[in-house]
This record gives sequence, structure tokens and C-alpha cells, in this order.
Amino acid sequence: MSSKFAEILKDVGAGETAPPDYVIGLLAGDEISYVSSLASTEPEKSIFDMGSVTKIIVTTDLIMKAIEEGKLTLDTAVHEIFPDHNFRQVTIRQLLNHRSGLREWAPLYAYLESSDLVVDYICTHGFIYEPEKERRYSDFGFILLGKILEKLYAQSLDMLFSHKIARPLHLTQTSFGPLPSTLPIVPSSFGDRAEQEMVRTGKPYPVEEIAHSFDEWRTYTLAGEVNDGNSYHLLGGISGHAGLFSCAEDLMRYLAEILNSLRGEGFFDRVTLNNFLAESLDEQQALGFARYSIPCEGRTVEAYGHTGYPGVAIAFIPELDKGLVMLTNRLLVEGKPIETRRYLLALLQAQVSSQT
Repeated sequence: MSSKFAEILKDVGAGETAPPDYVIGLLAGDEISYVSSLASTEPEKSIFDMGSVTKIIVTTDLIMKAIEEGKLTLDTAVHEIFPDHNFRQVTIRQLLNHRSGLREWAPLYAYLESSDLVVDYICTHGFIYEPEKERRYSDFGFILLGKILEKLYAQSLDMLFSHKIARPLHLTQTSFGPLPSTLPIVPSSFGDRAEQEMVRTGKPYPVEEIAHSFDEWRTYTLAGEVNDGNSYHLLGGISGHAGLFSCAEDLMRYLAEILNSLRGEGFFDRVTLNNFLAESLDEQQALGFARYSIPCEGRTVEAYGHTGYPGVAIAFIPELDKGLVMLTNRLLVEGKPIETRRYLLALLQAQVSSQT
């Protein structure tokens, strides 16, 4: 069955610039299988840059734990945590469902000299939309959530993740970078090429003129350094929106724990997790988790997870007790890279169809 998924990955990229490397992990009940293009004898241990999957495994999970511990609620206002800043009535819930009114992205490293200025910048320059009016997927929101967690616990985000998530779940190869070169790391991209192009063109988001004077672009192949510019150039590789590295073996363990938790037998509180998955004003968004509606014999099956810009994704399908890990390095190509979401949806469709 796993070879079928390899063919799907190849077919999605047919005639375009497909990623040079991939590892796919499939979870069905207690059965785990992998398929990979890597020459390694243990591709499931190969480490990839997780990009925005950090928003789930680190930030959303830690927010759930903070709620379980009574540190905050979904309706906690941000100004309660940062009383010296005018965050209006923006809540944790709005940050998680991308309805806070914060802008999507900007090259903060071109505007700010220190990570200490990030919260103030987001407060004074980040709100450009009307809160609650519509979903605007925002890196700013998860950068802020990361800062909120650090303020709540008076501890750095990487240490919080290690103590509260990685160690209890035995995610032994999952951490923030930079990573030592002795580890089996899969290179992610040719330097900052993709982000440099975003700044140069102002697409998909316009940038301030000062951004064009930024001259610290990385030109070497990245391996063990986070691809995301704000995470690397400003936030020391540790942020609520990007910076995590992981392997398929750890991610499958994580997905199994999520599915166990939904049955009331796992690490996460069943009620809290169900609340995060159930609540949504948008068909593509739960709290923190992205939602994917997959057609199946005249109905739809709901999958939850997240994609990461370097070409990675995780997803789980509670109704079918299945999980999917997709790790690629789609940015390590000379041509235009294929959208991560296209790969994920094709693989999810195959996984749902294989149920029938």
C-alpha cells in the first residue's frame, strides 16, 4: 500500500519541479509504514525543517497544556498578559483561529534590531484588519502566542517544549535548531532564496521600503538551520510560528498520542483537545489545527493537522483512526516549488479512499 502513496507524490509533481527527497509515514490503527526516496536504511529517523507545523506541535499543544493547568483560558485577553501594551480585546481564541486582525507576515528582521522589540512592534503595527471579521492566516499571531507562553511560564519556548511535550511523549529527535551536523539532517533549501523573492516582489504581502536594504541573506544550502527568516534572523531560531525540526518516527508517535487522547487514553486532555478541533467559524480552520474536508463516498471525512512551508505536513483522521506524515524538501529545487497543500490533499484523499 505504501508504494501507492509514493506514486501519488510523484504524480502530483508530474511535469513540475518535484522535491528531491521525501519520507511519507502512514498510521492506521496500530500499523505504521514508511515510504521514502532517501538512500538511508532508516529514513524515518531523517530530520526535516518543520516550518509552520511548529504552530501545532509546539504552540497549540503548549496552549492546551496551559489551559489544563489553569494558566489561561481561550477567552483570556492578551492585554491581561502584556498589560503595558494596547492589545485591545484580542483573545487567545482569536490568535488560535487567525481572527485577531493581525497581518499575515512581514520581514520583521528588516525592521527590528532585537527580538525584545517584537511584542511592541506587533502591538503597534500588526493590527491591520478588523478582528473577528474574517480569517487571516497570521504568523504574527503565533509569534505572539509563543511570547505569551514564555511570559506565563517565565521560561524560553524551547525549554517549555522540551519539558512539557517532547520528553513526556518521547520525541527524542524533535527540537529547535540549530542542529549539529552529526545528525541525519535533510537539507531544506538554497539559503533564503524563497523569502528574498517575497521581499523583492512584495508578493504575496507588501513590505516596507526599508526591507529592500536587508543584506544578510543566507546563500548556502540550509541544513539544521530554520528556513523561516523571522525565526532565524530575529528570533534565534526559536519561535511560536516556526523553528522546530523533527523526523517521521517522532511525528508518528505524536499522531498516535493525539488519536489516543481523543479516545481518552492519551497525554492530552480529551475535552480540551475535542474543543480545539470542534470550534470553528471557518471550514478550513479549527483552534490552531487546520481542517481538511476529504470527499469519501458521497460524504466528507474531516482531517486535522498543519502544513509547513519547507514542504512538510502532519494530519490525523479521527473517524478512521489514521494519521499521515509527509516530509519533503520542496524548496531545494531550481524551478518553482510545488505547493505543499497539493501534496497533502492528494495523500489524504488516497488514505481516506483506502478505507473503502
